[in-house]
Amino acid sequence: MAEPPRHVQDEIRERSHRAPSFQINRALTFSVRNSPFPCGLLELVNDTLVLRAMSSAATMTYPLLGLVDLDQAVDGKLGRDADLNFQEMKRRGVFAGEAVGAITRATVSRNGVTVVA
Repeated sequence: MAEPPRHVQDEIRERSHRAPSFQINRALTFSVRNSPFPCGLLELVNDTLVLRAMSSAATMTYPLLGLVDLDQAVDGKLGRDADLNFQEMKRRGVFAGEAVGAITRATVSRNGVTVVA
């Protein structure tokens, strides 16, 4: 998982104090989409994880999810190992603001392709 440079983190933190949350979400989504690194943005919606954004590097690096999967649930799409990771992240409050971040490793499968991510 890549972290933005310190000055970007400071700017996001500063803007979060003065801008409505929807602007922060827009900025975060823009940042993920335009990142030179493989990354994605998941959102928990009614206990279902939804893929909200992916970087171009992610679509080239991980062939299991693509732009067609945007705004779709990822639960159940990537195999048991991925689902167990998602459940653990939910349990630990990653999507409820109770964790700063998470690093996981899983063997994921889709359409006959298996990747260790």
